[in-house]
This record gives sequence, C-alpha cells and structure tokens, in this order.
Amino acid sequence: MKITYKTNNYLVIDDFLSTNAWDCVQDQLECESYDQVKLGDDKVYKLNSGTIYKSHNKYWSSKKPWKNNYQPFLEELLQVLTDKPHFLPNYDDISMMVHAYQQGSELSWHKDSGVLGAYTFYAHKNWSHLWGGNLMVASEKTQWDDIRVTEKPLPNTDLKDSFGKLYNAKGISFDHSLEQKVLQQPGHGEFIMPLPNRLVLMSNQVFHKVERIDLAAGHNYRVSLTGFFI
Repeated sequence: MKITYKTNNYLVIDDFLSTNAWDCVQDQLECESYDQVKLGDDKVYKLNSGTIYKSHNKYWSSKKPWKNNYQPFLEELLQVLTDKPHFLPNYDDISMMVHAYQQGSELSWHKDSGVLGAYTFYAHKNWSHLWGGNLMVASEKTQWDDIRVTEKPLPNTDLKDSFGKLYNAKGISFDHSLEQKVLQQPGHGEFIMPLPNRLVLMSNQVFHKVERIDLAAGHNYRVSLTGFFI
C-alpha cells in the first residue's frame, strides 16, 4: 500500500489490498447480483450515459461484519482511515456498492453533495490506457455553485417528479448549456487512471466524472467498489 498522489481534496493509494484480500473481493464480485442503472432518474446518469450496472445490495460500515468476502476490503479501508486525510471530516457511516461500466458508458460531471466525502476502489483485474474510463477531475477554480438543486418545482410538476425537482440541477437531461458554461471556466483539470487495486479518496468539493469507456475495452468492464462518508 502506497500513497502515489495527493492534493488538498483527494488522495490516490496504489496496491491497496493484499493478495488475499484482493482474491476475496474477486470471489464476491462473481457472486453479486446486479441491476442496470435507470438513466435520467438520477441526473448524474444522463440519457446517453450508456449501460451501467450496480450491485443489488448496498453495504454500510455501521452494520459490520458484512459476513461476505467484501469484509477484508472494509477492514483495509477502516485501517487506512485511522489516519484519515485532512479533507475528510468526522463521519458516522460509510456506504459501499459495486458499479460496473460497459463499453460506451460514462458518468456525468458532478459533485458529491449531501455527503462528507467519497471513495472509489478499482476492482477490475486489468485495465489498458486505451480503454478510457479515467476519473476526470475539474480544476478547483471551477465555480460549481451556479448549478444546484432547486426546491421550487416547475409549473405543473411537484417535488416527487425528479425532472421537476432537479430541473435546475447539475446534469439536467436535455439542456446542458449551464453545465457547459461552468465547466469551461477555466476548462482544465486532471485525470486519474482506473488502475487495478487503486483507491481514490475524495472530499465533497471535487467536481468529477467517469470518462466514457472506449469501444476498445470490448467485453471488459470498469468495476469499482464505491461509497460515501456520511
């Protein structure tokens, strides 16, 4: 386990899991049940986001032990958090789900608002630099406050209607002009390759996206254990 990169808002750790823990996670991934993500419901998943799957089950650190082969991952994560990064405030719980991205899929630009921070652990066995799927991070100078959830619905909608509730939010379905304006000022940032056995810890101030998976990935999936600090 080694820290390979860090900024004021995120931290990259490589060789995160031991061989035994890695093998346990691989076994559990094969036993997991998956659901296809419904596009447009959560505005981070735009209508052109492609085919993405998530685990049917969601896990919480407060309900440990998990009694499955993800338990070694949780133990390693909790261990590294004993000396948690300065950008993570005190939290009460940690969630975990699996996400699998097929070729042609992506996750739109967003900030993990409503939580204290997030993490991503790359669990695929190999990944080529030709396959895309990089974690794209916008410059800290990007002023994302202009795109926010409104509590006022559009006429003839109510707050139970996700399209009405989030019509002025980040990643709206059809009109991306405000999102484009925000991201193009200043219009630069960094990227993190989804290398196997890599963990990325992020504050809730990181504006990021998952780059679209290239067709060259073929039958390979970008598989990650992801969750939030709450």
